[in-house]
Amino acid sequence: MRIALISYEYPPETGLGGIGTYTAQAACMLADRGHSVEVFAGALEKDSSELDGKVLLHRVYPGKDRHAFPSAVVLKFRERHQFQAFDIIEGPEYKSDGLSILKEFPRVPHTVKLHTPSFLIKKLFFGKVSLLRKARSVAGSLLKGKRPNPYWAYSKEKDPEYEFTRSVPYILHPSFELGGIVSREWNIPIERFIHLQNPFQPGKEFLSIGIPQKADELVRVTFLGKLERRKGIFLLLEAMPAILQKYPKVRFRFVGKSHPSPNPGMDMQAYIEAPFPIPGYPHSWPKPISVSSPVFGKTSRMFAWRPCRREGP
Repeated sequence: MRIALISYEYPPETGLGGIGTYTAQAACMLADRGHSVEVFAGALEKDSSELDGKVLLHRVYPGKDRHAFPSAVVLKFRERHQFQAFDIIEGPEYKSDGLSILKEFPRVPHTVKLHTPSFLIKKLFFGKVSLLRKARSVAGSLLKGKRPNPYWAYSKEKDPEYEFTRSVPYILHPSFELGGIVSREWNIPIERFIHLQNPFQPGKEFLSIGIPQKADELVRVTFLGKLERRKGIFLLLEAMPAILQKYPKVRFRFVGKSHPSPNPGMDMQAYIEAPFPIPGYPHSWPKPISVSSPVFGKTSRMFAWRPCRREGP
């Protein structure tokens, strides 16, 4: 099959997070199975095309506005589709990267890969906004002479991510909970959702990480990702007391860009590093936590292994 993957995020140049990692992994695995795969991704400086292992990678520079990518990528896609037609196109719902291509080529089969829609990210990020916070936001905008922007308000009819997702016949989701939420919030029949776990093939660097063989050896558990609510940090914090009770040699590291915590005015790094952020955490224990925030941008790219480029099939 001729498969086109549309995603602004693609490592290493625009490997900003999980969407890029998924796209790279999926592209490599599909190519290894004999499919003709082309990826249309974003660029930070200029357009380019290169062979990335078995995958033909096209980078499109949308200018300084990342939101211009869905329109900017159409030209390169049109050129490649006219050269040899694609059988199917996939893109993420986030930022609706494939929406403009879908509008120009509606007869080519499309699928959408769910990651986390922007409306859900905002909901998880801000939580339930109180009337007091709403009033303060409106008053602050008026005092600055600006038109109030009610960030808590959401209308799916004005959301290009909703427009893109509802326009395709099938939607791939990595978890049943995420698929259910999007189905309910966007009123899309659940029958159009297909469960597809995110593929991941670790590279040799990952597999070569040593594992302590003795019970008394120091064990380090590293959380790698954005330090924000939706990444499951609180579940790990809640589990830490039980882990430390049984395995006192364990040490925890959190590596990632710090985002706001549940406590107003405190970011996640400060929240994690607070004296006793964990309920039931004994005061007499040495603190088994370290946080490294500034290196996230580089570290996230280190961990976006792509076997098709470095290790072969």
